[in-house]
Amino acid sequence: MTQVRECLNLGYDGHEYPQTFFLADVEVEESDLEPGGWDSHGLNAVLQSNGTFVLFVRLQGKVFRTYYCAKDIQPESCTEEFLRSQWETLVPEGFPTKITRFETPQVFRVSCRIVTSYSSTGGRVFLAGDAAHCHSPAGGQGMNTGLQDAANLGWKLSAAIRNGANESGVKALLATYEKERRPIAEWVLSTSDALFSSTTKPISPFMGALRNCLIKTVLFLAPERFLPPAIVRNKMFGTSISYNTAGTCIDSGAKPPYGALLAGDRLPDYEYCTSDSDQPKGLQVIIGPLSDDYTLVVVGDPKLGVKAATAISGIPNFSKYIYLICGTNTPPSPENSSGEEQVVRLIPSTIPDQRLKCSDSLTARLRLGKKESAILLVRPDMYLAMVHRGVFDDAVLVNSIKAVTLV
Repeated sequence: MTQVRECLNLGYDGHEYPQTFFLADVEVEESDLEPGGWDSHGLNAVLQSNGTFVLFVRLQGKVFRTYYCAKDIQPESCTEEFLRSQWETLVPEGFPTKITRFETPQVFRVSCRIVTSYSSTGGRVFLAGDAAHCHSPAGGQGMNTGLQDAANLGWKLSAAIRNGANESGVKALLATYEKERRPIAEWVLSTSDALFSSTTKPISPFMGALRNCLIKTVLFLAPERFLPPAIVRNKMFGTSISYNTAGTCIDSGAKPPYGALLAGDRLPDYEYCTSDSDQPKGLQVIIGPLSDDYTLVVVGDPKLGVKAATAISGIPNFSKYIYLICGTNTPPSPENSSGEEQVVRLIPSTIPDQRLKCSDSLTARLRLGKKESAILLVRPDMYLAMVHRGVFDDAVLVNSIKAVTLV
């Protein structure tokens, strides 16, 4: 990737960490797991006050991925015997000694860097994932960030190919890739850098013991399912990422209430049934994430389904299906007579524990009152390009759609 960036004359700003990682996958005897409590947790770590740490991640069954991180490790010294000696020295009561498989170890160093531009000067080459940014494995965010880069860019490239004649629109659409993804990468780099640096920073033995005691206390008192806290976990996993402040999405109509679902947010994947099936499916599955079309979802007034279908008739790059979500007690929606677009009503599940995952939840996320409605414009990557609230106005709706679809 370095050669690609050099050919494009793109810098890769940041720094390299002085620590070296020694990674190996090991398989142990199953009888050795329970005595040491290794079967009780998915992750075990030993943090030293000098900044060295050992990490054990249980991949499956009796297979573990182990990391040893320290300064001044020579690659030629990273052998199975060396790693075993570190386990004996650092791990209380030791790691299981009956190793049935020790895969070829890997030795690597990591950096915290981001490319100066996500595309070449002419906009013909785009960078994503590790080609655009790299950081320490702290927080486990690397793969998700790279995959979401690809998801964001992929549908935009597809739209560019399909609408190549609209050169200005294509250029503007492709420019939104960096506008949306760079701030996410910068956040990942800053958080992972802070976490890794604080873990590897040498501290006094007393402070090291105090830190470890505090971590053990938190882990003991807090249920495992609450760690990390949901707000942090969702951000780290990428499910709460929003492009609302990137200037690429539009909230139109009435002002959204505080805490409401906004344009740029990810479409919540609540479950619904269709008229021809009582088996609940996720909303994103129903819409179809492999499509490269935009999709309208109407929440609230059943009459808005046909009105919205009529308003967007003839606008390119739209799914032929418009999805209508309303409560179980609302009247039947009017017959669709708009032409190519078809209004599909999504029905809340009749299964008691599924109801809370359906229309009431989406209505709550939008902060809609009993008689209020909203129209959502869903992008192919399942993010909301537009959220329109309040009184329906076909001209406002169409203008808002054209402003964000660009091509």
